[in-house]
Amino acid sequence: MKNKTLLSLIIPTKNRKYTAAIVIKNLVKDFEKYIKNGELEIIIYDTSEENILKNELKEIINHISYRFNAQSLGFCDDFNNAVSDFNGEYACIIGDDDLVLPEIMSFVEWMQLKKIHSVAFKTSALYFWENYSHKIFGKSDSKSLKVYPFDGNMQVFEPQLELEVLLNSGMQNFSTLPKLYYGIVSREKLQELRALLGNLFFGTSPDISIAIGLSTIIATHIVVDYPIFLPGFSAASGSGKSSSGAHFGRLEDHSQTKAFAQNWPTFLPRLYSVQTVWAHSGIETLKKLGMSSEEIRTKLNFSEMYANTLFFNFSKASLIAKEILRLHHMRDYSLFQLFYKIVVKFYRILLIRIYEILLKIGKFGKYKLFLNVNDKEIIEASDCLKKYVIDNKLSIKYDS
Repeated sequence: MKNKTLLSLIIPTKNRKYTAAIVIKNLVKDFEKYIKNGELEIIIYDTSEENILKNELKEIINHISYRFNAQSLGFCDDFNNAVSDFNGEYACIIGDDDLVLPEIMSFVEWMQLKKIHSVAFKTSALYFWENYSHKIFGKSDSKSLKVYPFDGNMQVFEPQLELEVLLNSGMQNFSTLPKLYYGIVSREKLQELRALLGNLFFGTSPDISIAIGLSTIIATHIVVDYPIFLPGFSAASGSGKSSSGAHFGRLEDHSQTKAFAQNWPTFLPRLYSVQTVWAHSGIETLKKLGMSSEEIRTKLNFSEMYANTLFFNFSKASLIAKEILRLHHMRDYSLFQLFYKIVVKFYRILLIRIYEILLKIGKFGKYKLFLNVNDKEIIEASDCLKKYVIDNKLSIKYDS
């Protein structure tokens, strides 16, 4: 018998009742007909310290699958539990401060028709919640929706070739790999990966971990330049903490890395940051896939990872430099060569970022900004985005 549930939308959440309640209620409203006919299931996996979100959702609790587990096992293990039991032919994960456009349902129907296993979407729109604050620009982006140029085109990638790009980037660039977070993956491939490795997520960062795992079993992957997903930046989210500068410190001081501190790879900086967490999870996943530590050390572009860590955490440059000095003896080039490579890559990253900004706000790009989007927080932002798509006659180009 054919499975009626087309898509499982999975939302892990922890101690973020405010954003989670707004997001979930809006999703139930937007996708009401798909939930009623059984084509969509929304799974909430809540590892909050107190079971208070459920009470906020009591009016819609019969329209979602709500699972509470106060015993959080860690970032990746919580994600493994969240995705352990779902009914859809396809699955995707979003955060508890994100939204999804209803158009995703017709897109998944197309994926099923074409027997496509994996699709991800470029980040063409962002919503900044009222409590968002940037470490440099403060609250200037708060309560705003930013929409960047997008054309609806599709690109096809070979994930196994893109793995080499990932290693050469120092585990920093996985934008062309399959994704479950802000991506759609078939049940068949998720089951295949779980059978191969025993689980889906390893290490400290679930998004890069599963991207690497899926890349070994998926032959072709599609990336679409279209905002099916609307990522939200709030104060308590990972993206929000990274922007505010709170996503940095000692391994032992952060729950995401504390359990791994004792066995942290000897060739990684002992620092908690987005860049080192990605590298750690990538290394752990590659080990699960059978790659030796020595092979990883040989293939991983350390100077690229160091440069990214330095660039995005420049206020902590002295701490990062100390770690680089401690580790330089493990590389096969001199300290001067190492710092030369880092400086070159640092300025290359800087130039790329400047170019991206000019492209988005300069005469070569159209950068649409909706300010004071705060009536119902991200709900109004989603409505603005839908209207923007319609008014500009934008759509996914299925034949591209």
